[in-house]
Amino acid sequence: AILVLGWVASSTRAADSPGEAFGRLQIRPANTVALDAAQIVGVYAVSDGGLGLVSAELRDAGWEGRVLDERPDPGAPSVRLVSDAGGSSWRSLVYGRAPAGATQVRLSVASIGGEVANGTWVVGVRSPLREEQLIWWFEDADGAVLLSGSGELH
Repeated sequence: AILVLGWVASSTRAADSPGEAFGRLQIRPANTVALDAAQIVGVYAVSDGGLGLVSAELRDAGWEGRVLDERPDPGAPSVRLVSDAGGSSWRSLVYGRAPAGATQVRLSVASIGGEVANGTWVVGVRSPLREEQLIWWFEDADGAVLLSGSGELH
């Protein structure tokens, strides 16, 4: 009985790193961004060709991972808005696939992140965003705007 209790305790403890927290969910993000010292979010490919958003958050016991969103992806480019009701001060996350040649995505509101890596990107915003407030644009390495718009793009 003691051996079983020890195994349960060790298998349910929090992870030592964000990577380990993602690994426990069997997710390997293609792109991650540190929203602050205690929260990392990442975009990953779903087996059916969709995209997902995952978070690793530092708690008292260590890093804990959770899936925030998974949706089918019709192809590049895409812009998805997710409200994070978790315990962090980051209330909105925007993510998706970038158009060819894009290296950066920017929002009209103060945000963190936006670098394109592996064709995907993720941005965090400190306040709740509604779809009608979302204004975005993709830039190439020279700062030229490749694509711009508002709301979600599917």
